[in-house]
Amino acid sequence: MTTTSGPPTDRMAPVTARGSFDDLIAPTPARSRPSPRKGEGGAGRAIRIVLAVLIPLVIVVAAIAGGEIWARAAVGGEIRAALADGFHVEPDAVNVDLGGDLALIQLVNQSFAKVTADVRGADLGDASGDVHVTITGLPLDRSLPVGALGATVTIPQDSIAALVTDTTSLVPESVTIAPGVVTVAATLDLGIVGQFPVSVDLSPSAGPGSISLAPVALEINGTSVPAADIRSLPILGEFIAPMIASREYCIADRIPQGLTVDRLEATDGALVVDLSGTGVVVDETLGRAGVCG
Repeated sequence: MTTTSGPPTDRMAPVTARGSFDDLIAPTPARSRPSPRKGEGGAGRAIRIVLAVLIPLVIVVAAIAGGEIWARAAVGGEIRAALADGFHVEPDAVNVDLGGDLALIQLVNQSFAKVTADVRGADLGDASGDVHVTITGLPLDRSLPVGALGATVTIPQDSIAALVTDTTSLVPESVTIAPGVVTVAATLDLGIVGQFPVSVDLSPSAGPGSISLAPVALEINGTSVPAADIRSLPILGEFIAPMIASREYCIADRIPQGLTVDRLEATDGALVVDLSGTGVVVDETLGRAGVCG
């Protein structure tokens, strides 16, 4: 019996684990980091640039501000102390303004262009008032004179009753100040002759170191009499004239030594004394009161 053999059968390829092993030992590619979003790198650089510029700028500004505070305190303190001594007040009654320009720049220039100060409650003896001071050309070297110095003293109406008595012999019952004139209501005691209510108009004036209130007119018994005719009044004239005669009241010892009295003016509700000085040295003449001769 003949046996017929079929077509040769393909042998099955042996199964190996090579592929799987190679896969296991093959290096794994490194995972790439996600790329930054568009614009993130530029923003970071911009922030660093801004900080690099801003931080030094803040430091410089802080240094300038600190120097400015120091300069204003140092120079302002000297002026404050001098004015307090010259006008007989406590230092905390004086406010000093060195002007709008940077004090550091003015220190470099060795001079302050304009300095102003306000003194509250300056003592003028039997009166008091507020003072406004203006100094131009204030040198950093305190041994040098200022360019110019001016001051105004404002004496309110309710503060001049004693001043009227100092410049006349009137004892005011009331005082009214209007532009150019001070009107005083008083009672004149003429002894056995009697007492006479009067109204006296006074005109303010000033000398180099003094002020005065001179009579302009007298109203008595409903009659107005010019000052020049008061002594001519029958019987009463010889008594009244010396009682209202003007005399100077010295204020030189109540103001800084370097200042003179230029003018005394009556305004609405106040007397204003104008003072000025040339060649004023802060340490020598501004901080010392003058003297009455």
